[in-house]
Amino acid sequence: MLKSIVQLASGNGIAQFAAFLSAPLLTRYYGADVIGAFGLMAAVSGVLLPLFTLRLELSFPSETLKSNVISGCSTIFSISLLLAVLYYFLYALSFFYLEMDLKLLALGFVPIWCIWLGFSQAFTYIFVKDGEFTKLSFFNVLRGGIQNTIVFAPLYFSSHFFVFIGSKIVGAALLLGWLSLQLKLKLIDFVPMRINFKYIARRKDFALHGTFQAVLNGIGSYLPQFVFALQFPVAALGQLAMAFFIVQAPTGLFSQAIRHVFHHKLAELYANSRSSLLVFYIKNVVILLVLYLIGVIVYWLFLKGIILWYLGEGWGDAYEYSKWLVLWFGLTVINPLPTIIIQLSKRQKILTVYEITYTLSRLFCVVLIIKIMNLTDVDMVKYLSCIGFGFNLVLIVIGCKLILEDRNE
Repeated sequence: MLKSIVQLASGNGIAQFAAFLSAPLLTRYYGADVIGAFGLMAAVSGVLLPLFTLRLELSFPSETLKSNVISGCSTIFSISLLLAVLYYFLYALSFFYLEMDLKLLALGFVPIWCIWLGFSQAFTYIFVKDGEFTKLSFFNVLRGGIQNTIVFAPLYFSSHFFVFIGSKIVGAALLLGWLSLQLKLKLIDFVPMRINFKYIARRKDFALHGTFQAVLNGIGSYLPQFVFALQFPVAALGQLAMAFFIVQAPTGLFSQAIRHVFHHKLAELYANSRSSLLVFYIKNVVILLVLYLIGVIVYWLFLKGIILWYLGEGWGDAYEYSKWLVLWFGLTVINPLPTIIIQLSKRQKILTVYEITYTLSRLFCVVLIIKIMNLTDVDMVKYLSCIGFGFNLVLIVIGCKLILEDRNE
């Protein structure tokens, strides 16, 4: 298990390293406006993605028949195309009510980005099913290399948002082609397009509870971007997007690796030894908490100068946002453990109630800040981050409580 974690983390690490190398060039050559527009598109895509896939890809590692996996991919493909058509219909109607600007222009690429993200997730979970962690690690390296370098190829001609997002889409198409070759999948595998409702019904925990929870979590996680998009210029959104990148890149690196690898071990202990599961859970939570606290202290005390030098002139707001976001997202590295426990215990409703409460708390915080307290953009990020920190701790406790309840049954 440790070998697989290191393998995945190293692949993700190389990919994130490529992103870190490219970020200072993005801030200097494309600027805050383009980064802000892309950040808004990515945020909306993050909220809508669960609707495009219905979280069916999460069931792939437990499938025993390849035909079921193909049926799942075909269902995801069909749903994605239907939602894309619906989205563009509503998007076209918005032209009659909204003034065209860079923000609205960026939203036009959301369905394309959702389809790319959906299929990349589905295909990578097939790698997880087959235990192909080497290929999965290599794909992460390849994705980081292509997506973070291809955007600089057309800079000779223009630094417009169209150029930036166009190069990103070309890179996504190349990566999907590589994944298809590795998995020996063809477009004909998904045609005729049809939605397999029986397949969805048998995996309703993912399709219903999982999707609803993911959408709520996305709304809450990207709430700062949505508020900034409504209240502040797109350049401020660019500052926030870069702050999110600085924090989410390292936390996402370990969170994804932990989710992929710990799932099998937790499932094995849950089935065979609940007492050992409790010890394993508490031990790893404590280790991750200690690493989290060390990371936060180092970031607050020693990294300000490095971050400002790294981002370049005019990006000071990004650091001010990021030092609060690190409190919030740093703790999400531990979230895969309680989330997996909730799924194994088949108590998805607990996670649904949790996400509803979490989202409503953040929405209330935003309304309070904007309408009543009239605080600054930094204060908004600060309060939202503190709420996120508190709810992440609650989720960890819920995981431990469920293990205790199941052990006593």
